[in-house]
Amino acid sequence: MPATNPVPPPDGPQWDDADTSIAMADIIEMLSKRLVVDVVMKMPVLVLPVSARSSTALVLALGGLSVVNELRVVPGVVSNDNLPAVMDCTNMNWTSVSISRYQWQ
Repeated sequence: MPATNPVPPPDGPQWDDADTSIAMADIIEMLSKRLVVDVVMKMPVLVLPVSARSSTALVLALGGLSVVNELRVVPGVVSNDNLPAVMDCTNMNWTSVSISRYQWQ
């Protein structure tokens, strides 16, 4: 089976969506120097005293943080090198964040 070029010639045939998706994925893989992340972290609980002599504190439970991104080809936009533009879509999500006051006895 002969190797195929993922970039069609300017006057080449029209590709269907599946071929275009595969070609764009190949281009992103070959040319992109971006990093795809999928990170889930548990964040600390901070205890902040009101003052050095106080028995009252502010408690910040920062819960969890997740960061996920994906790379998408922007249709119809090309660079000066005639390569497709790639957009980095990042989603950051905080979970279970709480703030409370604590009084020591």
